[in-house]
Amino acid sequence: MGLGSGALGNDAVPQPSFSTYGGMEVRQPFATETVVPSPVRGQGRWKKIAAVSAALVLMVAMLGLYYYNPLAAKKAAQPKHYATGLLTDNIVEIQTSMGSVVVRLARHGADLTIKNFMSLASSDFYNGTVFHRVIKDFIIQGGGFLPDLTMKDQNLPQIKLETDSTLKNVRGTIAMARTSDPNSATSQFFINLVDNPTLDPSPTSMGYAVFGTVIDGMDVVDAIANVTTSEQNGMDDVPVTPVIIKHTALYERG
Repeated sequence: MGLGSGALGNDAVPQPSFSTYGGMEVRQPFATETVVPSPVRGQGRWKKIAAVSAALVLMVAMLGLYYYNPLAAKKAAQPKHYATGLLTDNIVEIQTSMGSVVVRLARHGADLTIKNFMSLASSDFYNGTVFHRVIKDFIIQGGGFLPDLTMKDQNLPQIKLETDSTLKNVRGTIAMARTSDPNSATSQFFINLVDNPTLDPSPTSMGYAVFGTVIDGMDVVDAIANVTTSEQNGMDDVPVTPVIIKHTALYERG
């Protein structure tokens, strides 16, 4: 079965919410007292109150500085897998209307495919495209069509098929979609929902090029797999409510 048009080829990151720390009201002693203490005793107590109040104000200010630190907020907004340190692998975050999916790209075995995907991801090509083909217990496919099911670009260069015996179409892997022509992949990709050995190379099939693995957000992938689909514009298995790729962020290894 070809993974082409009718088959497999046919931004905002939620920001962390922070508690807001306002000014702290300190109850003034003796405010309802009918007897006012002597001046000497009152002065001592007021000095202590002032010192405590100053300390509390300082503490609140320090807490506010911490919680509103833009660098801390930026770090907290990054996915946990690559928030700190040098990366040993190239990472792509696919931000969709249903959540983010983080993919670790393979180190070898599909160099041309990976280079092409990284180029498209970093140039914002995928922004606004949809997952146009969703088949439960098989794959979710996207990266080529707009919400109205028109092709985003029909003039992209085609990629030579790369299949490596170590890169299998198992659950959670990402691979390139194509037509019946093995060397026809351009931008469309699919994520395997289950192990799909029939999509691997065999004596009777050229297979489909696997080039990465989902390392975070497989729950999002599974949620997409369970959306309601229908036939639209002559295409089967199209989500009734579009699942949109809002943005792709590329994090290159250091």
